[in-house]
Amino acid sequence: MRWVANVRAEAEARTSYFKITTGALEGLHQKVKSYAGVATFLVKRQVVRQCYGTGLERLDYYDTYGRKVLAERYEGRQLTRLELLEYPATPGKFRVGRWLLVRGNYLQHDVVSATVAISPTGERKPAAQQTSYFFHAQPMSER
Repeated sequence: MRWVANVRAEAEARTSYFKITTGALEGLHQKVKSYAGVATFLVKRQVVRQCYGTGLERLDYYDTYGRKVLAERYEGRQLTRLELLEYPATPGKFRVGRWLLVRGNYLQHDVVSATVAISPTGERKPAAQQTSYFFHAQPMSER
């Protein structure tokens, strides 16, 4: 969770301006995009929708290379999904790991061990992936 807090703090520090768009087509929704610098690099995207009386919110955070590093989903202001993506230090589009927290007490960690070129154009695809699961036991009174 410290890593998530660092991503959020970095995004807030990099934000220089934002744009808001609203609409009522197929339900109420609002989009807020935050940008950094004059070259309009996307830092954060937030989409809020009202669906059957419940507020649905999606937040995506991007790093300085434009890669999505954090995705959060909220239902009725409660966190339902949190995904943190890891990338290599050199600017590449392919992630090397993913942390996924979903409803309940489960945390999934995927690590991509290697990439293999699959086309003559140099497009790469993950070759092997190792998945670990972590579980935090609930007290008997909450089961």
